[in-house]
Amino acid sequence: MLNRNEKIKVGLIVTMSEDVWPEDFVALVAGFIKPATELLEKLGFEVICKGNLCRDIKDAREHGNFLRDNNIDVLVNHVGTWTYANDSIAVSQIV
Repeated sequence: MLNRNEKIKVGLIVTMSEDVWPEDFVALVAGFIKPATELLEKLGFEVICKGNLCRDIKDAREHGNFLRDNNIDVLVNHVGTWTYANDSIAVSQIV
């Protein structure tokens, strides 16, 4: 339970499949992390984010463990483009 003086800790991930994508497109999707973080912070949330894309099941486990270790209150999964459901589900199950 949060007290009124605590900020809500939002765990942010940006997902994208590990399929072969042009590097400029991967960079575009990775570029979603900063504005998403800034917007959530502007709304008054504390944002917890690894700062890199979540592209496969290994990444999903790393992101999930990182977010769980940081005791987030809510998870935001920003789907940057095609994402396999098992990657998103893995993060949700860990958190």
